[in-house]
Amino acid sequence: MFTIKEVKALLHSYKNSFIQEYKESKELFLLVYKSFKTTLNLEEKQKVREQTIDILKVIPAFILFMLPAGTLWLFLFFKLFPTMLPSSFQKKNNNN
Repeated sequence: MFTIKEVKALLHSYKNSFIQEYKESKELFLLVYKSFKTTLNLEEKQKVREQTIDILKVIPAFILFMLPAGTLWLFLFFKLFPTMLPSSFQKKNNNN
């Protein structure tokens, strides 16, 4: 079982991961907008690719969350397929 202190720390790290993912997604949309006007360099293209993959990884999680008892399914899903987490969450898990 988790203590209240551990749960608070875990929620805090997830909050930070959500904020990081939001910032990266915002950057993606700015790069896509920029791509309509100019050609992106190699580094920008790589960022677009990585962020697009991260957004696509969220779709199965969202579908599972919508099922009855979806939060339980999410835990099981991410335990079985840890690479399906977006990159900001994977970095947090590797650090812990």
